Amino acid sequence: MRHFACHNIIVCFPLGLLVMFGCARRPPTPVTKTEKSTSPSATSHEVSGSTIRMADPAGRWSFEARAQRVETASLDGPYALQAAECRYQQSGRPPVLMRAARAQVDRSAGKAVLEGRVRLESDAWVLEAERVEYDLNEGKVLASGGRNEAPEKPNR
Repeated sequence: MRHFACHNIIVCFPLGLLVMFGCARRPPTPVTKTEKSTSPSATSHEVSGSTIRMADPAGRWSFEARAQRVETASLDGPYALQAAECRYQQSGRPPVLMRAARAQVDRSAGKAVLEGRVRLESDAWVLEAERVEYDLNEGKVLASGGRNEAPEKPNR
């Protein structure tokens, strides 16, 4: 009988632990999602992989930057891009395509600074420079060390 009673303890003890602490897998910890600001004065932003997207909440402009490498201290930027390709679109105007060896994008200020073999082009013009500062909110460009030209139009 003692052997049987001991066997019951050996079987019942682990069953008691399972009942007390549970035998099922614990549910995964919920993932916290970052929410976009719903404030009308805030600019909307999206970062995915090596792409940075920004848009004016009033729909006046949008900006997208892609790079081989993006570095930032925080999700809010500013961002340092290597081998950057950018696209700036103002409402009602042709897009401005940009390429540079390096770029700094500050989404809180709505500015982009491109450096090293910078090339900006649109339907009506081409700009090549060593450094370009682009105010995305105003659509203004400040360039240094370069030249601006209108692309040649074919003869009709």
